[in-house]
Amino acid sequence: MARLGVVLSPRARANALVGLHGPDLKIKVTAPPAEGAANQALLKFLAELLDLNPGRLSVTAGQTGRRKIVRIEGLTEAELWDRLNEYLQEEQS
Repeated sequence: MARLGVVLSPRARANALVGLHGPDLKIKVTAPPAEGAANQALLKFLAELLDLNPGRLSVTAGQTGRRKIVRIEGLTEAELWDRLNEYLQEEQS
């Protein structure tokens, strides 16, 4: 199991992995922050990036704030960052 710190920006033009924000990952989603829609969009987006079933991800802290902790079942911290680094390097290119 891995944990990931995320800074979430709802109501964006497109879902996107922006990059690192300190030790956290900055992600934008198109969903509004109402009724958990942004959290659900975040989990779906991350699941697609990481090639995991969305049911393996959950927001364990920061339900209503921009800073969140996402729990990811089925990956170690090293595996998580290996997968994310592929996308982070693309963003910097």
